[in-house]
Amino acid sequence: MKIISAASAFPKYYYPQDLLLTALRTYWADELSRPETLDRLHSRACVDGRYLAYPMEEYYKMNTFGDFNRAWMAAAEELGSQALCRALTQCGLAAQDIGAIFFVSVTGVCSPSIDAKLVNRMQLSPHIKRIPIFGLGCVAGAAGVTWARVYDPRME
Repeated sequence: MKIISAASAFPKYYYPQDLLLTALRTYWADELSRPETLDRLHSRACVDGRYLAYPMEEYYKMNTFGDFNRAWMAAAEELGSQALCRALTQCGLAAQDIGAIFFVSVTGVCSPSIDAKLVNRMQLSPHIKRIPIFGLGCVAGAAGVTWARVYDPRME
């Protein structure tokens, strides 16, 4: 197995970190026993802003795990498709040429998995190796590359 291309895709809604922190302070105002903890967490994130899958006000309409997970599934499938298309364009391959897909998430989970949905949506090969990885947090991407190396030690 050889990685010949990789690409990313970001949601279109970008918000400065201070705006998001203000919104979180307001949203959780009555539930935070120590609001300074939220401020400390955000000050140490060292990011200027974040991309969100939906406009910030749409999140206030979501109440249940199901609401959030359905939103995540739709956004993850769309962004996954964009990233795959970009990776294919970079290396000049067709969707049918992909031999394996590693799907890494630290956010949501669904059945069928996002990688399975992408197989159907993008008409990927029915013989593609699908490796969904979740529950590892920020190290999941590194774990995916490591898994590929263990799976096929000939990988360059």
